Amino acid sequence: MQHDNVETLNNISLDQVAPVFAPFDARILDGNRKKPPVLPIDEFDDWGNWIIKVAEKKSAPRDYVAVGLLSIASTIIGNARWSSPWDGWKEPPVLWIAAVGDPSSGKSPALDEAFSFLRHLENDMADGFPEKLKDYERIKETARAKLEDWKGDVKEAVKANIPAPPMPEGAFEPDPPHMPRISVTDTTQEALGHLLAANPKGLLYRRDELAGWIGNFDRYSGGGERTFFLEAFGGRDYNIDRVKHNKEPIRIRHLTIGVIGGIQPEKLADMVLRGSDDGFVPRFLMCWPVAVPPKRPDETPIPARYLHALQRLQSLQMNRDENDLPTPKVIKLSEEAACLFDQWRQKNDRQSKE
Repeated sequence: MQHDNVETLNNISLDQVAPVFAPFDARILDGNRKKPPVLPIDEFDDWGNWIIKVAEKKSAPRDYVAVGLLSIASTIIGNARWSSPWDGWKEPPVLWIAAVGDPSSGKSPALDEAFSFLRHLENDMADGFPEKLKDYERIKETARAKLEDWKGDVKEAVKANIPAPPMPEGAFEPDPPHMPRISVTDTTQEALGHLLAANPKGLLYRRDELAGWIGNFDRYSGGGERTFFLEAFGGRDYNIDRVKHNKEPIRIRHLTIGVIGGIQPEKLADMVLRGSDDGFVPRFLMCWPVAVPPKRPDETPIPARYLHALQRLQSLQMNRDENDLPTPKVIKLSEEAACLFDQWRQKNDRQSKE
C-alpha cells in the first residue's frame, strides 16, 4: 500500500539504465581503452539542446556538460525526494561524478557552465540574509551584556555569602546564521557540518581537481574525513561532537553530499589501483569521453527557461515528521520500474563475478 507522501516513477527502460552503471573496466588504465559509449542526447529531451550549445561554446565533449547538469539537478532535489524500489529500501539522489580527461580536454569549462546555474540559485536563496545577519549581531551583543551583568551579580552574591542568581534567559550567544548554500568548494569537516545543519536538503562538494582533495584526506583529522564523506553518500543521521567550549554537537539529520570534479587519467589510475577497498572509489560515476577539436560556436543565445526549470526543482520542499523536523518525501518506483531495476541489479551482480 502506498502512503500519501509516495509518488510513482514511470517510463524507465532497462536499456537506458544498464549502460550508465556498466561495471568498471580497469583495462582502460593501462592504455587499452575501449571506445566510450555515445551520450544518448535524445534522452535529455529539450535539455539536449542546451547540452549541445554549451559543448560547442566550450569546445568540450557533450558528456562533461551533461554530467555537470545531472550533478546540479540531483543536488537541488537532494533530501526533498528519495527513491524507493520497494519497501525497506530508500536512497537519496546522491551523485559522485569524476570527469576524467587529459589537461585541456575541456573538463573545467564544461562544468563551469553548469555551475553558473548555482550562482543564480544561491543568489536567490540569499535574499534577506543581510537582515538576518543584523538580527544575529543584535541578539549576540544583547546576550553578551546580559552575561556580563549576571557575572557581576554572581560576584556580589558570593561576597554577600548568598545564593548566586540563576543565569537569565538570552545570556547565551546564538550560533551565527549561515548564508543558504547549494555547493561548497573547500572547507573543514566542522564547517561543512554547520552548513549541512543549516541546509537540510544537502550540498554539492565541488573540486576542480579531485586528486588534490582525496590526497589531503585525513592529514589532520586522523581518519575521520574520509569516513565522513563515505557516510555522506547514504543520507543517514550524523553528529559532529565539538570539544571546544563544550558546545552541543552539530546534529545532521540526513548527511547528504554530492561530489563532482575533474581528474586526469594517471591520477585516476593511482586512485583506483592504490586506494583502500572501503567503497570510496566505487561511489563515483566515471565520465571519460573522446576529446573534441576546437570549433567556433554558433552564437545563438541560450534561453532563460533552463534556469527556470532548475528553479522549480530547487523549490521542492522536504516533508515534516511528527516532531516538525524536515524529512525526505519518498518516491516509490512503479512495479514495472522496480522489475527493470531488479533485472539490472542481478545482471550487474553476474558481470561483477565473471
